[in-house]
Amino acid sequence: MKIRLRFSKFGTMKYIGHLDMLRYFQKAFRRAKVPMKYSEGFNPHPIMSFASPLGVGVTSEGEYMDIETKVDVDLDAMISDLNKEMVEGTNVLSAKVLDDHTKKAMAAVSCAKYVVFLKKNSQVLSEVDLEKATREFYDNQNEIVVLKKTKKGEKEVDIKPYIFMFEGTRFQNASFLKDLCVDIKDEEFCCNDDDPVFLLQVSTGSNDNIKPELVMKAFYEYLQLEEEAVIAIHRVELYQGEKNQFESLGV
Repeated sequence: MKIRLRFSKFGTMKYIGHLDMLRYFQKAFRRAKVPMKYSEGFNPHPIMSFASPLGVGVTSEGEYMDIETKVDVDLDAMISDLNKEMVEGTNVLSAKVLDDHTKKAMAAVSCAKYVVFLKKNSQVLSEVDLEKATREFYDNQNEIVVLKKTKKGEKEVDIKPYIFMFEGTRFQNASFLKDLCVDIKDEEFCCNDDDPVFLLQVSTGSNDNIKPELVMKAFYEYLQLEEEAVIAIHRVELYQGEKNQFESLGV
């Protein structure tokens, strides 16, 4: 039985790296007595894979994992059993059965949605009309050229084709925050009514992977302002498909 799980990662768990998360879930499946299917060979391991590794320090409510079980399982019971074994900062939110023709999440993911907010007491954007500035930055430029690090060094890249949405506003006007499953407010980061918050969708995957930090850096350069030293990032959702036809990886 092939199953796709959606889970959240927040609080202190945001500092746990990808490989440790893999081991964490392996133990959780074992303790919850999920009948995992194992690979063959000299070193068998549970068949499971993440859609897109999450950077250390980034919170999320849109993480996906594909697993296989030896027998059919009750999804609601499995979610309940897994969450009993989870520590604070990780929760399985939903699950769905996959058919044999479904592309693996790792190969299917093409876009990610993020919320970005800033360090507490930041004043760099205090006088900026964020709605207007983000609209002009995204809509009025034919290209957005940045210096991007690659395996071969650094090179200039036009990231405009890989940014599918970019909006900025103040917390008090950010209606999209009401739909989040995880409370992103933190004593360290901005959460007052007048503080800036951004919503963006960018290309994500093995080929064209654009990090939110890169978009924010380009935004500050466009405004000719000093870039914020620290920003907080929350991944809202992962999508598959093409631009203007994106579909959630989940249910």
